[in-house]
Amino acid sequence: SRRQDSQMNDSPFSKRTTTFVGLIVLFLLTLLFFTLGRSYFRIAAALAIAFGLLGLVLTVQTFRTHEPRLHRLFFLTTGIAAAMIPTSALLHNLVYALCILFFGDRFWADGSDEPFFFLLAIVVGPALFVIGAVGSAILLIKGSATR
Repeated sequence: SRRQDSQMNDSPFSKRTTTFVGLIVLFLLTLLFFTLGRSYFRIAAALAIAFGLLGLVLTVQTFRTHEPRLHRLFFLTTGIAAAMIPTSALLHNLVYALCILFFGDRFWADGSDEPFFFLLAIVVGPALFVIGAVGSAILLIKGSATR
């Protein structure tokens, strides 16, 4: 029985659950530090990078498991969205800088900014993350209740 419990804790599902919980914690900490102001920006940025990397880990872990399609869908949505948020923020800054480099400072004369990657990082990514995380959490709770 003890050996079975040990094997259960070492399963890909328990490692993925630990990764998933870590993502939730990092997401909440990142939100907290971004709302605290500019003096905490470096901490928030480091947390966001860790969040994105952990999203990649969750995605790989999910691809390695064999489970029902709905479970894979929610966990992949969570992981991919987590990786997409900091990646889109970096791409937003890169595209903005490249446009200024190639077309000059007056390229964004009306005060606008590069909107596509910005919207992905600020609206789409977090919304998909929350949807995936809520769905994944419900499936985890439902699964643990039936055991």
